[in-house]
Amino acid sequence: MKITIIITLFLLFLPTAGFCQEPILDEANKLFSQGVDTDNQDEALVLLDKALLRYEQLYRDQPAGRLAYNIGNTYYQMNNKPMALVYYKRALKSIPTDQNLKHNLELVREELHLSSLPDPEGVLWLPVSFTANIQYIFLACYGFFWITAAMRYAKKEIMPLGIPLCFLCLTLASSTPIGLEFLQPTAKEGVITLSDTMGRQGNGRSFAPSFQEPLAVGTEFQVREKRGYWLRIQLNQWEECWIPTRSGELV
Repeated sequence: MKITIIITLFLLFLPTAGFCQEPILDEANKLFSQGVDTDNQDEALVLLDKALLRYEQLYRDQPAGRLAYNIGNTYYQMNNKPMALVYYKRALKSIPTDQNLKHNLELVREELHLSSLPDPEGVLWLPVSFTANIQYIFLACYGFFWITAAMRYAKKEIMPLGIPLCFLCLTLASSTPIGLEFLQPTAKEGVITLSDTMGRQGNGRSFAPSFQEPLAVGTEFQVREKRGYWLRIQLNQWEECWIPTRSGELV
């Protein structure tokens, strides 16, 4: 049995815009319903595009969660699932308990088939994430510090003092970026919306790819850093890469 998306059109009162905005919402809902009901695909796209323009006009004036839900439904009906995912996630921030919204969000994720990331380039056992690499270095230095310190305590003649002190300095140095990473404010979320987006190991096209294949549209990420027109994004606990800002839409 095919699971279908749950469509709910919300009728909103927009106090900041006044009553002049209500006819726009009514017209948008009417155009959306006509687009869904018609059997003519070309006509449906025209009607849905008109509805989308009106919803987005209202959303720019007042970014309400219910409007984001309507926009997500419209993008889904237009078969633009990555943008539907973006707006469902935006709506979730305002209406996190809406069960229909949660159903649609999970349905879009399933239809985008985002079960795994492309294989990483380079050394396969080494995590792509800068933070993960630093964590490995920190743990290694921390372990070696205590091993060498214990050897120094047991037999001073075979373990020079400089070796445990060296590992202590490396431990402190590697702990700094880890601490700064955790002290950063909550990362912004985003979704890859541009096809053939190649994640790279630095903020420029001259850097080597992080993965063997482009990132799939609909891939969700968190922004860790921005440099010019590039974003360093975290894909999961281990993988991160750089993408052009235009390749993704922030939630």
